[in-house]
Amino acid sequence: MSPGNVLAVAGGALILAVVLWDVFITVLQHWHGAGPIGERVVRGVWRVAVRVLSNHPAARRRRLLGYVGPGFIPLLIGLWAGLIILGFGLVYFPWIATNFSPDSGAPPPTGFTDALHFSGVSFFTIGYGDIIPTTPGMRAIGIIQGGAGFALVTLAVSYFVSINMTYSRQKALAESLHALAGESADAARVIAATLVGGSDPSILASELARLREGLSNLGSGYTNFPILHYFVARTPRESLLRLLFVAHDLSSLLDTAADAERWPAGAGLGRRLGMESTARLLRHSLAETLCGGGERTRQATEAERGAMEEGRWDERFLHACETLRSANVPVRENSRDAAAAYRRARREWEPELRASAHALGEDWEAVTDGL
Repeated sequence: MSPGNVLAVAGGALILAVVLWDVFITVLQHWHGAGPIGERVVRGVWRVAVRVLSNHPAARRRRLLGYVGPGFIPLLIGLWAGLIILGFGLVYFPWIATNFSPDSGAPPPTGFTDALHFSGVSFFTIGYGDIIPTTPGMRAIGIIQGGAGFALVTLAVSYFVSINMTYSRQKALAESLHALAGESADAARVIAATLVGGSDPSILASELARLREGLSNLGSGYTNFPILHYFVARTPRESLLRLLFVAHDLSSLLDTAADAERWPAGAGLGRRLGMESTARLLRHSLAETLCGGGERTRQATEAERGAMEEGRWDERFLHACETLRSANVPVRENSRDAAAAYRRARREWEPELRASAHALGEDWEAVTDGL
């Protein structure tokens, strides 16, 4: 073969190796989350979309971005299919004129477009068409490509179903928590709603455990299918950001507002049941994926920390304490120290959530109901 043909075959083999590795990492092997091609394409397109829509009203921006995330699924599948067709086309190209023949009077195949045509027909397993391989080697490669096309279609269907199931679980969990919070993002209302008639925290503990399990399942889903990070919910109440905000605020209020001496069974319950740590892991994963790596995540977090209005937190804390008192929850008597502890707690988790909201093009006030 000529040096040009050697380069064509080597280039095709390299493209196929990279694409198959990307498919394997993205769909089958869930340690790394996203493959090298898909991750860069999705992240790049998303940042452009957020930048282009940044000046639109929040509701319109949410609606438009809501189409982008699901659109990444056919984009990735189409990209994989196109690159596989290109890779096999490069492999066929050096032999297209000698190892292939036309069918029923068609002109003989001679160029790269003919190689791409045969590659596309073989990939979609619809027969050989007007170009037929004449040697055992080319026939074998054609069969391998047909199998690759069938496998990709099968994996794509499984990929879509798994993503849809995870996202449906997120919406169900978010709607349930929204209802428990009195159709708001107020974590204090969640506590109050589970303590009807007394301060027995057994129902609260059950709800926190359910929230922990739900967040844990979502964490696995988001790790396995990182494309979910770019799914913007139809309404703020269905978003992962709302779930994480309420979960962290719940834990912070139980740690800082509840009196541990007079209510030892309930104080710190979110932390003791592992709900807070589960939410923290998912929060880190969200920020790491959306903000693009450790250093960029740190920079984004610092920027959002500077944008926070901590003066509002004292008002929020006092309002939450009133809600808890109305539900007969023993609240700490030293409100100044308790409010300071609440501020410290929010400084730990709010910056990352704000940074993720910014990366998603989300309106923070809408996510948190201004709390």
